[in-house]
Amino acid sequence: MNKISYWVIPPGIRENAEKIYRSYKVNKAISSELKENFLQNKKFLDIHKDKRCFILATGPSINKQNLLPLKNEFCISVSNFFLHPSAKEICPLYHAFSPNHIPHNFDMIQKEMTIVKERSSEKTTFFFGYTPYEYSYKKFLDQHLQYKPASCYYINYSSSDPITDSNYDDPQNWDITKQPFSVRSVLYTAIQIAVYMGFTKIYLLGADHDYLNEVSQKEGDQHFYPQNQSPISTQEFYSNKEEIFLGYYYRWVQYRLMRKYLENKGIHIYNATEGGMLDVFPCIRLADIISEHNNTEKN
Repeated sequence: MNKISYWVIPPGIRENAEKIYRSYKVNKAISSELKENFLQNKKFLDIHKDKRCFILATGPSINKQNLLPLKNEFCISVSNFFLHPSAKEICPLYHAFSPNHIPHNFDMIQKEMTIVKERSSEKTTFFFGYTPYEYSYKKFLDQHLQYKPASCYYINYSSSDPITDSNYDDPQNWDITKQPFSVRSVLYTAIQIAVYMGFTKIYLLGADHDYLNEVSQKEGDQHFYPQNQSPISTQEFYSNKEEIFLGYYYRWVQYRLMRKYLENKGIHIYNATEGGMLDVFPCIRLADIISEHNNTEKN
């Protein structure tokens, strides 16, 4: 039957039917309580309309930058940013985690949430990516309420599709109450959150994306902190160089599509990372952003 359908059913129809079936099967297994939780993200729609924000990633470049001027800015930190010595003083208003995957397990999540509990503030709202992975953040936090942040929301990636030339301009792929496009980096999640909240100027920091400089197959050890401080153990993400290059290719394509869609909406992403390889977004110096803002305030 599969061979017959391959030759009889047009590829577009077959692909769409498979997508609908996959989505139906996955979503059927999601509890009504969790679906309601996804819908609660509606409260964040355009709450910072026409404002600017800073996405604080974990690349080694932020060790070269003074981040303290950002303590009065809207900030969305990601992943293990709370290991940064200035994290508590900056006190990001929002923090994002992408969905869990191998090699994550509950021991690692417990170490991660211990750091969050010790170094974050109750003023920070957390967004956790969700997929029905056996060691999901949702499952862990439900079982260990002592680690659950005071303000906690989930974004559904259970049957999300990657952003492509055919769907990048579909507003539903940017809706964090539904199933936004799947993520290759937690930066994707932070950008989705920023766009949904109505920010029109988004600045990236610590988005080095320069693993190719060493052609390392261990993506997890390229951070501003030593790998031995990370609660997530080193894991080989790629089996060969071809997969490394292919992964980079798709990231660059998807960033380009994000930029294309957002600029048509009057939303601009700038890369304020010092160095790094990410050249899809216009580069700008953090000092210049702060200086320009201070001059505007004076005038």
